[in-house]
Amino acid sequence: MAVLSAAFPPAVLHIGTGVGMSLLLQLLREGCSISTALGNASLCIGDLAKQPELLPILSRHDAVAPLLDVAFKCQGITQKNAAIAVARLAQDRACLQRVRDLHGLDIIYQYVKP
Repeated sequence: MAVLSAAFPPAVLHIGTGVGMSLLLQLLREGCSISTALGNASLCIGDLAKQPELLPILSRHDAVAPLLDVAFKCQGITQKNAAIAVARLAQDRACLQRVRDLHGLDIIYQYVKP
């Protein structure tokens, strides 16, 4: 899905409004022993968060918590993808408050310069 969302931007809305988002968040919540899968799921969520109309949906699904979990527990590009996705979600007021509540601003600042 990450490749599809990057290569074909119209696919993002279909992923974000369909089962795709739920599957991505489920993968992040349940974890995975393959960090590449977590990194790609984070990348895809980050692509979804670029669409303003999807931010409220991502907020309702509490996308921030599993992404922060990945960002705090993983390293390298997986951590970076999760941190960038969280930064994009923080454009939404409710998501930003969730980031603050979960003490996630430090991980964002590590990868995203204000």
